[in-house]
Amino acid sequence: MSDQPSVSRLGDLFQQGTARIPESWNLSGPEQCGLWWRVDGVVVATPLLIRLTKQLRMPEEYSALALATESRFRESWLNLQAARVAKLGLRECVAELCQQIDFVDAAAGVVRERLPSARLEPTGWSSLELELFDAPADQAAAAPALLRVLGLTAALVEGKQGKPFEPLPKVDSQDPRVNWIAGRLLLTPGIEPSVGHQWVLCGGYDREENIARMAWVLSSPWVMLLGLFSFMAEAWAAERRGRVTLELPTSRIGDFATPSQIDVVVTLPEDDVEVLCGSLGEFCLRVLDALDMALVPNLEVRELDSQLGQVVGRLLAEKVWTYQPQERPCYVIGEDFSNDCYRGHGHKYIYRAADGLADTLREVCTSWARTRMERKEVEASA
Repeated sequence: MSDQPSVSRLGDLFQQGTARIPESWNLSGPEQCGLWWRVDGVVVATPLLIRLTKQLRMPEEYSALALATESRFRESWLNLQAARVAKLGLRECVAELCQQIDFVDAAAGVVRERLPSARLEPTGWSSLELELFDAPADQAAAAPALLRVLGLTAALVEGKQGKPFEPLPKVDSQDPRVNWIAGRLLLTPGIEPSVGHQWVLCGGYDREENIARMAWVLSSPWVMLLGLFSFMAEAWAAERRGRVTLELPTSRIGDFATPSQIDVVVTLPEDDVEVLCGSLGEFCLRVLDALDMALVPNLEVRELDSQLGQVVGRLLAEKVWTYQPQERPCYVIGEDFSNDCYRGHGHKYIYRAADGLADTLREVCTSWARTRMERKEVEASA
């Protein structure tokens, strides 16, 4: 069918944040529910879509999540779910029945209305469903995945919580006030989008020979984020009221040039107590959550830590960061880069324009440390 969506094309959304989705596919549901927005012939995923996929088990289900908001697929799939609920009722499988009703949440009323007429039969989308669920949706093998995507989208569709997303401005080559905003996607280190690169923050961090260091920092999102982190850390330490340090675990000293893990250690201003919060990768994910942004594709903390090691290697080579192999090995801002942040483009876009982002980095540090402290107190009193 010419209007049948391509699962592989939809999959680009979850790998690169953007995809070319033809108008002929007639997919208005994801846009109306705020899962993507369309501009210049390109569809751009929203952080909401990326966050929802974290609750799915297989990458193929990601595309099903988007399609589950489209009426022609949802109608058929809800009929199948109603038929399965009816069978559970006849078999008096009370616990499983209640579990499924709870999971479909806002769609429970629709499922209940369809119980008398629902039939477990092919939907007419079997070939598509085979790609999405590894089986046609009327087959038992597809039931768990189908239930997941229907349940996760029920609040958006039947609960009417889904709203169209306001399109974002194009990424700016320098200005963090335009780039680091709610709704923006950040690609994992090393990934460059094949389409729609002007709408998402790229993951590239290589420096061209003819580009100035500060211009490279500002135009390379991961370099910008980590460079700003070190600048914020220097300013915070100068206040002598708390601080954050990026420490290298002793077990990884031999890999300091491309570390697979860096620890974030925060000293809270109110009690001068050091708190080992977690890794740099976890910190970055917390920052994106705080900004209402999302990482594409989804990575576990350990995977992101490993990929950040290559970025750190570039930061060291370009003297944005300096490694200090003292008693407690750590990374600090490079002296020349620190000076550059107070003049020219650095003064305009790091010292001034990025002050809001720097505040967010600091707030994430302090809230993370306090959460760790509170958890330790609860564990100690248990």
